[in-house]
Amino acid sequence: MTAMAKQRTTDLTDALLKRGRQAEATLTVATPDAPGSEMPMVLTLDQLRPNPDNPRTSRNPRFDDIKASIRARGLDTVPKVTIDPDNPGSYIFSDGGNTRYQALSELWAETHSEHFYRVHCLFKPWPGRIKCVIGHLAENELRGELSFIEKAIGIRNARQIIEDESGKAVSLRELATALTEQGYPVSYSSLSRMDSCVRHLYPHLPALLESGLGRPQINALLVLRSDAEKLWNHYAAEAKPEVTFENVMTKVCPHFNSPESWSLEMFRDEFIGELVSALPHPSLNYDRWLIELDPSEQNRRQLFGEPEPVAPQLQQQNQQPEPEAASRVPAQVRKPTPPPTTPGVASGNTSEPNSTVATGNTSEPGSAVATGNTSGAVSDVASGNTQSAPPDFWSIPTLQDDADHLRNIAFRLAFELADSDSDGEAVIPDNGANSGGYRIDEELSASPISCLLSSLAGGACDEDLPDLMRELLIGSSDAEPRFDNALTQTFMKLIRTLRRLRELQRQS
Repeated sequence: MTAMAKQRTTDLTDALLKRGRQAEATLTVATPDAPGSEMPMVLTLDQLRPNPDNPRTSRNPRFDDIKASIRARGLDTVPKVTIDPDNPGSYIFSDGGNTRYQALSELWAETHSEHFYRVHCLFKPWPGRIKCVIGHLAENELRGELSFIEKAIGIRNARQIIEDESGKAVSLRELATALTEQGYPVSYSSLSRMDSCVRHLYPHLPALLESGLGRPQINALLVLRSDAEKLWNHYAAEAKPEVTFENVMTKVCPHFNSPESWSLEMFRDEFIGELVSALPHPSLNYDRWLIELDPSEQNRRQLFGEPEPVAPQLQQQNQQPEPEAASRVPAQVRKPTPPPTTPGVASGNTSEPNSTVATGNTSEPGSAVATGNTSGAVSDVASGNTQSAPPDFWSIPTLQDDADHLRNIAFRLAFELADSDSDGEAVIPDNGANSGGYRIDEELSASPISCLLSSLAGGACDEDLPDLMRELLIGSSDAEPRFDNALTQTFMKLIRTLRRLRELQRQS
């Protein structure tokens, strides 16, 4: 082999052993002059910035898992970036990536490994703010990582950007069309709920919503607020309240602005109490508000329409003065006057007078089913021949005579009784099919009243119940009863409610 041939073979061998050329864009970090088309880049963490329009404001619940995965395997997907219009020397994520950037930053601070400092990215020319916002929304929607309020605020920001760019207001229907055209379809009804949540709930309950309150609970709260506002507006012109509806919301909501304190039933109870105080009107009391704000009643009205108004003659009867005691016994149940005999002997009847006022029905007196009273407003106790009719705790309105309503009423009454001894937090709602509407948390319970309530609902009680009942309801010759008259009436109403609830459960 000649010397020249040997030299050519050596040159060819050296050429084959040389390292191949790499793409120019991946040899160095990107320059401030951004390219005009999509291309791969290697960017450092110093050049990257989180997107300020990213709808996520809370820590990703999967952050620790994502960080552990990046530590072990690196990035599974290449993040998409674009030029930062406010800082041409920096790049922001255009379609998600803020969580991965945070994980890489922490790993770089912990290890100082170039593996986490230099990031392979796919550059996209600046698409505009609206495209970036929708890109982040779509990315998080795909992963299911956004809370309801984060998504609602993100869409509100998208609406604001569209309005700024177009120079005119954008309706929700126009927004739905614009988002669909951008590749992010959202129904008008969903946009309406999100808008109502941001405008009406977020100012009053920010911490609760940011904690991740779910769509079903938010929808129920929105319906409750909407129904209450409609009834408020209907009577406000006549009642002329001194405060606004929003003032009532502002007063009630701070007590429930955390996941630990949130309960829709408790919120409804306190909300109605404030509404009754703020909007005094003869047609509005607690029970009326409770019925109007009950989802079951709203569904019934959608199916069967509004309830029939009370007949004029019944309204006149309600407005007439209270008759004498002897005339309060209904004519259909009065007995003929017997001949003069010794009471209870000639007839062989040893029962108390007036104890056998009959309705021809063996069901419990006062129940809406037993009396056949569709108005649910007549009390059997009040129809007895007494000089002074006791409070009407026996009757149950027809619209509330079902297990769901009775469980809710029982919980409210039990909470009121326990709260009188500063033990209300021990009463927990229980909507089980065979429950009494509530249960007592033994770890939170510190009152004998809660022990009695637990016994009524079918739970355990370590107290001596006869002595406890005497202490609460009757007292002694030297000690007042712990329950005043109002609490005693509440206790009796709870017993009546639980009796009717158990009756319905036995029939089911």
